[in-house]
Amino acid sequence: MNLSQDLQITVSVAVNEAASRGHEFIGLEHLLYALLHDRATAEVVRHCGGDVPALKRRLDDFLTTSVEKVPEDRRRMPQPTLALQRVLARAEAHVQGSGRKEVAGHNVLVAMFGESESWAIHFLDEQGITRLDVVSYIS
Repeated sequence: MNLSQDLQITVSVAVNEAASRGHEFIGLEHLLYALLHDRATAEVVRHCGGDVPALKRRLDDFLTTSVEKVPEDRRRMPQPTLALQRVLARAEAHVQGSGRKEVAGHNVLVAMFGESESWAIHFLDEQGITRLDVVSYIS
């Protein structure tokens, strides 16, 4: 998969976020939190009516209070959840299907909407952001 340089950084941020919080898995919430720290992706969220600082706070609070921490002596490198793997695969398939070469943050944001049961999408819903909003803005 050919991730844009910005998206590679974003994925690293998500991994580091999960690791520094002592989480066993890297989930969509870690990824969305990291995406909101990417200027271009945050801009997409803003244009779709999202309050980026409020969304970051909501995700930070969720990651702090709702995701179980692994005891320090048992911590390993966090692993991506199946949902995260599916989102990245969907983003890649979509980009390949449209003839482009690189997967960018906004492609991942669109792909996330396929995981409607996730807290990440719940938090975007709370902001009134839909898949259609994101697709309309980027096309």
